[in-house]
Amino acid sequence: MFRQLLLLGSHTVLVSALSTVEVERAFSAARRARRFSADTIGGAEKGFPEVAAVRRRIRLIPLDARPTLRRAAELVREHPLGTLDAIHLAVADREGRALAGDDELVFVTADAAQATAARALGLSVRP
Repeated sequence: MFRQLLLLGSHTVLVSALSTVEVERAFSAARRARRFSADTIGGAEKGFPEVAAVRRRIRLIPLDARPTLRRAAELVREHPLGTLDAIHLAVADREGRALAGDDELVFVTADAAQATAARALGLSVRP
C-alpha cells in the first residue's frame, strides 16, 4: 500500500523524519546485498529527503523530540509496540493530525500491533 501511495497515488504522504534513516538503511542493505544497483533505484542514492523533495507529494514531518518521545512512551505503556513503531505512531498522532487538518489522516502499516494502536487512537488504518 505504501508503495502505491508513493508511486501511484495523488494524495500527500506525510512521513516522520525518522523515515529518512529507515529508508536509507533499506537502500544501503539492498545495495550491499546486490539486490539492485544505484541505477535501479534512480535518485534514491541521493537520499530520501532529496527524493521526497522531488516527488513533492512526500512531506517529511520534523521530529519534535521531547513531546514526541513523551507521547511514544505513553503509547508503549498502553499498547504492545516496539520503540520505532511507537515513535512513528506518536508523530502521526501529534504532528500528522495537525498537518492533516480537516483531511482524513490514514495511517499505513503492515504491523498488526501498530494498526491496533492506531485504530484505538481513532486513526484510519490501511495495510
